[in-house]
Amino acid sequence: MAGNLASIWTASLLLGAIAPLAAQSPEIPSPKLPATYFDVLKLSDEELEKLDVARMNLLFAANLPGSESLDIEACLNQANKMALYVRKRTEELRPKFEANSERFQNSEEFFKMTVLVTVLQKEAGVSYNPKFAIRPGEGYDAAAQVEMSKSSKYGFINGMLASEPRLGTCASMPVLFAAVGRRLGYPIRLVHAKNHLFARWHDDKVRFNVEPTEGVMVSPPDDKYTVWPFPLTKEQVENGPYLKSLSAKEEMVDAMNTRFWMLMRYKRHEEALGLALAVRKLLPDANKYLPLADAAAPLLYPPSMDGPQRSPYEPPNPMEGVMSSIMPNGQPGPSIDPMVLQALPPHARAAIEGKPIAPEFLPQNVRSAMEMAVPGSAPVMPDPLADLPPEIRQALPQPQR
Repeated sequence: MAGNLASIWTASLLLGAIAPLAAQSPEIPSPKLPATYFDVLKLSDEELEKLDVARMNLLFAANLPGSESLDIEACLNQANKMALYVRKRTEELRPKFEANSERFQNSEEFFKMTVLVTVLQKEAGVSYNPKFAIRPGEGYDAAAQVEMSKSSKYGFINGMLASEPRLGTCASMPVLFAAVGRRLGYPIRLVHAKNHLFARWHDDKVRFNVEPTEGVMVSPPDDKYTVWPFPLTKEQVENGPYLKSLSAKEEMVDAMNTRFWMLMRYKRHEEALGLALAVRKLLPDANKYLPLADAAAPLLYPPSMDGPQRSPYEPPNPMEGVMSSIMPNGQPGPSIDPMVLQALPPHARAAIEGKPIAPEFLPQNVRSAMEMAVPGSAPVMPDPLADLPPEIRQALPQPQR
């Protein structure tokens, strides 16, 4: 079906040719706009639901390798152009749907999504980055995971909005499809399979999956994702975060997870820990979402709770155990690779090894963040926020005295 539809596209049409449409803008909610990802963390559930998922994603990409020259407004304008062009092509192709609706499952929603997927991939040039492709019969490639964490362009949508070629991954392509679709009023949600993200048209009347990485419109049933790209158990499907349409808060945690991995990749441990502590303070119910954020979960789960079980496909998390080690019960965290341990800053290494940490050896911002997250776990200082970066200072409220 999708192959027949693809034959009607004009391959020579590029997004650069639709510049005159940029002056228009689809109608989308316009809440008070956050300026940093710390501002996003402070939004209420209602405010998050109104926030443009593209803006949120780009804010989490900011100030990472690959985002040195990131212009968020220019990227959002590009997403607007894409949405306007998809709307234009949808109306142009509507006679095809009316004449052959059975090719689109007799569903206008399926027709609209087919146009969106095909236009973005066949005309806008959005495609899956081949270096991260998982081939049939092959397991999880830890080396590819490390490579993916090298640049924000791999895990966030700036790789398709701010650079050429427009290459994405399963972490970013569904987000772009959702961002473009929501600009057109389409109820597109994000959904997790095992180590994979896909999109879903989901409202009160219609529900179907959309696999953005195939190059054409493909709508696998849920059962497909219980075995691909990695198998899920019945218990994981019933009780875990998988195959369920994500809320806006869960989408935010997913973006946080992607940023966390990059911070760890570049040994920005203090910022990673500060982010984890801020999320724990600002999202008291974060535990219910943390199975979606495999990398950050060991930092955020209280030691009395069981964190998510690592699958054989997930690479080691070098910060695992840090949070449980500095929590009040004083239990040391699990052992980790000695080479990884030596790469950590001294205070994190001591925490993992279960050794006492003299407060004066903790960085000021880590002590302050700890005090915000766990009152009494760090010494009270005259001004515990004085040495924090401004964005963390804004995100963490003053401790109660």
